[in-house]
Amino acid sequence: MGLLPGTAPETVAQRLADAVVHLPVPAAAVIGTHPMPADIAAQAQALGEQQGLAAAAEEHGTLFARIWFQPSEVLPAEAETVAIALVQVWEEHVQGLATGLISLSCLPAFSQETWFRGAAGCTSLARTSAGPDGLIPAQA
Repeated sequence: MGLLPGTAPETVAQRLADAVVHLPVPAAAVIGTHPMPADIAAQAQALGEQQGLAAAAEEHGTLFARIWFQPSEVLPAEAETVAIALVQVWEEHVQGLATGLISLSCLPAFSQETWFRGAAGCTSLARTSAGPDGLIPAQA
């Protein structure tokens, strides 16, 4: 994600977690903030410069999200489909100057092990505050 300077990643994570209720199915999330590794930050900066966003997106961050939802014909349990739906919801309900979130992308985890290894380094966690009861397991 690309943030305006001074934007708290924890605040953005909470807004993203709360916005998952706008998916077309009952959904809830736990989203953790994670410092972006230097090599990924350099790649993100280079991409931002190519797209003319380098001046605005001076701070970058990585979030690890775990989404629980009830799959349906409208939103099947396919990782790429869910990632696209999440970005659309987040762009509509969170992204903007008022929140400090100016860009984001969502990649499905390549494996459970990779996701857990990354999530273990999270410095804070945000949970959907108005999500449907019973979707997030007690141990999450």
